[in-house]
Amino acid sequence: MAIQQAQTQRLTVEDLYAMDDLPERFEVIRGEIVEMPPTGWDHTTIGMRIGIKIGIWLEQNPIGTVGGADGGFVLSRDPLVVRIPDVSFVSTALAPAVSAAERMPEGAPELAIEVISPSDRASQINAKVMTYLEYGVKLVWIIDPSSKTVAVHASVRPGVAQILHVGEALDGENVLSGFTLPLADIFQ
Repeated sequence: MAIQQAQTQRLTVEDLYAMDDLPERFEVIRGEIVEMPPTGWDHTTIGMRIGIKIGIWLEQNPIGTVGGADGGFVLSRDPLVVRIPDVSFVSTALAPAVSAAERMPEGAPELAIEVISPSDRASQINAKVMTYLEYGVKLVWIIDPSSKTVAVHASVRPGVAQILHVGEALDGENVLSGFTLPLADIFQ
């Protein structure tokens, strides 16, 4: 099924799975397939660095699972919304549904981490944060390699972003309780 054909009707998750001509990297925003440009090396290494740090912490604190940029989440079926965070965390309570999913799990991860690429616009990043929070993500970290800052958005503090700089540390808050990550470890 061609992408244009699917977009003239209301796109369903089943339509999405039946397509054989999907872009290599994409998300679905309110029923519209949006091709994502390739990421750069800095983007990939920062995402991996964060995922590894969370994974090591989870070995000592087995409260869930960390995922990478290959795994998307169906945040909504109607309208269809699929987001693919660079790094995500799913608690043990949600992990069985995620691991049993033959395709993308339906529902939101508790933590979504996005690394800003040079091609990203502020409006796109803001829309992504709002979508994550709207569909149940509890904590969103927006990593900005160019300014070496992290914007922390939490569902318990809607509309308020905490901006962290090198010398400060990320806190897992109520999602990864007890987890901390100095920004100096991210921006090596």
